[in-house]
Order: sequence, then C-alpha cells, then structure tokens
Amino acid sequence: MSADELTAEVAPGIAYRAFVEAASSCRTEAEFRASRFFRENGEALESVLSKPQIEAHPATRPSGRDDDRLRVVHWNIEKGKELPLIIRRLTTDPVLRAADLYCLNEVDVGMARSGGNAHVARVLAEALGCHSVFVPSYLECTKGPGAEAEAPGENRRGWHGLAILSRIPIESARVVALPHCFDYFDFFEKRFGRRQGLVARIRWQGAPLEVVTTHLEVRNTPACRARQMEALLQGIGAEEPVARVLTG
Repeated sequence: MSADELTAEVAPGIAYRAFVEAASSCRTEAEFRASRFFRENGEALESVLSKPQIEAHPATRPSGRDDDRLRVVHWNIEKGKELPLIIRRLTTDPVLRAADLYCLNEVDVGMARSGGNAHVARVLAEALGCHSVFVPSYLECTKGPGAEAEAPGENRRGWHGLAILSRIPIESARVVALPHCFDYFDFFEKRFGRRQGLVARIRWQGAPLEVVTTHLEVRNTPACRARQMEALLQGIGAEEPVARVLTG
C-alpha cells in the first residue's frame, strides 16, 4: 500500500480505501446502510455530505466594470477533468471573467481524473480571485467510467459535488437534500450520497441574497426530477424571505 493510500481519507478519521471496500461489498444502498461499517461511520459520512465548506480567499473585483448589475455564470464543468482549459476560459473570456458569482456543477475534490486529485473548487477560486463554498453530493467508489478509470494514481477523497465561487464574502451556506431517483450502488459508477442543492448567502447592495445551485438526477423520469425541483423550492423557501438566484 502506498503512502498516499495510507493517508487518503473520505471523511475525518475514515480511510478512503476502507470506505470503498465496505461499499463495494454491498449491492444496494440499503444494504450498505445496514452494514457494520455504516453503523460505525455513517454519521461522519453524512456530515461530509451535509456541511458546506466555506473558504475565504483574497477576492478581487473585475476591472472595467461600468455598472452595478450582479453577473452570474453557471457551468457544469464535467468534474474539472480539463482544469487548465477551464481556468484559461474563465480568466481570459471578457464576459466570464467579469462575473461576480460562478455556480458550478460536477466539481471534484480528491479524484484522480481531475487535476491529479486537485481540490477543483479551491484551484478555480484562487485563479479567479474569489471566495468559495463546496459540498460533496457523492462519495465516489470508483475513479469513474470509461477513460476516467485509466487516470494515473488513485482517488484520495472521492468527493464529487457542487461549488459556488463569489467575489463577495460568503456569510453562510447550507444544503437542501433532494429525493432519491436512482440507486447508484447497483451501477457501474458506484457512489454514496444524494442529489442536493447548495445555498450560499452573501450581501448584495446592502441586502441579503441567497445563491442556489443544484444538479438534478439524469438517470430517471422527468416526474422524479419534478419532485426534486419541488423539494428544492420548498427547502430554499423555508428560511425567511430574501432575494434568491437559482441555477442548475
């Protein structure tokens, strides 16, 4: 076993390899939740999925802005596999680089396929001069399908989820869990987690503003996605009434 494998953790105190071995022995998520491993570690795994990680970075205001409009970019970055190209596009395109907020889907942290286990949200935030918040939606048991399985090295965390980058300080963040539509345990891309919405609160022109991004399920019927959207709207509306931006 390599030094990287010895230090890789899916959650504090839980070795990534031990998680993968335990999950791989179960065909369904229900079976995994009934396992001894989950009884001992499930609370820590669920905590990773439910607690957004806010990071403050030196933030910069785009130069050449001649208005006070809030500019928002949404991008499904497909895990961040082409991280150098994503950075180049976001930092050189005159429209994209002038945004105040970047709402991102399919963001990897500690996956071999994306920048050699890069913390994709952090790398992009530092490149853009933004604060960031990231939350995993899934703890991945594999390196991914197809060519992703051939990526050099092994996963160190196996996190895959949502991120919001903001030039304005992020005051708080929360998640809204969405209904299950698909059991990823009995699937070639085995993973543990759920679809959810990420909600970040900032202050814009002196008033609170909530920024929301989500990724609905792609492997089931439109009816299930409708239930997920209903749950998201109910979840974000449960707090006090504030202005909101919803992307996904």
